[in-house]
Amino acid sequence: ADDEFDQVVIRRARTLDTTPIFMQFQYENRHNWGAIVSVIQALEQVCETYAVPLAKLDEEKVVLYASIDLERPCLEELLSCFSNKSEVSDYVKQPGQRFRLGLQGFNAAATSIQSVARMGLQRIAYRRLKERTAASIVIQTGWSIFRKL
Repeated sequence: ADDEFDQVVIRRARTLDTTPIFMQFQYENRHNWGAIVSVIQALEQVCETYAVPLAKLDEEKVVLYASIDLERPCLEELLSCFSNKSEVSDYVKQPGQRFRLGLQGFNAAATSIQSVARMGLQRIAYRRLKERTAASIVIQTGWSIFRKL
């Protein structure tokens, strides 16, 4: 477990901010700490969403993305900030992983199912609207021809 603390670590979606390596990282980057905290929070959110138990940060990449000041970094950019990217990617790529977080995962699953159901209902409604529009055009065209006679 000692090599776990040679890098900044996110465990169970929370950064271990009392470790000496974290404190040193914070001190060395105090001039840009606000932006770095934003990147770390985004990384914590990835870990929480996909139930990643342990993630190690690549401090240089975190500082790089903080200096670029991306408004909303994409998932691939965030994944590149992990030094154990392959392990974290395994969790991210696992189907249904984001639905395995107790009540929060249950709510995410319910929301996903509801959105798919609503999309299906809207597709049916749109198809009916197109059919009715086509029928009304036929009726209007027929009426227009009849009135000209």
